[in-house]
Amino acid sequence: MNILHATSKYPVGIDISDSTIKLAQLKRAGHRITIQAISRIKLPEGIIQLGIIKNHDELTAYLIKAVEQPIAGKITSREAIICLPETKTFTKLIKVKNSDQKINDFILDELKKIYPIN
Repeated sequence: MNILHATSKYPVGIDISDSTIKLAQLKRAGHRITIQAISRIKLPEGIIQLGIIKNHDELTAYLIKAVEQPIAGKITSREAIICLPETKTFTKLIKVKNSDQKINDFILDELKKIYPIN
């Protein structure tokens, strides 16, 4: 999903670790933001080890179960924001100068320099 051009107002947040899959989706209720749906699935040992997926098929089955059978509510978005393990990410400081370029375009240009996106 291109987070700069998301079509869903409330995408699903997904956190996948070695031991669990957690999902949450928010919604607006009047002037408040509340929980639309929440899900948590415990993964058997060996599906993910040290942040590396060892069994894609099993992980997919558990992810589908987390979406289709949440603890509460119903997942309604087809878009997701996914959390990556800290060991698999890096941080880069980007200096933004005053310019006529829109901030979204500037960030997208900077992302293309370090990450192969379309």
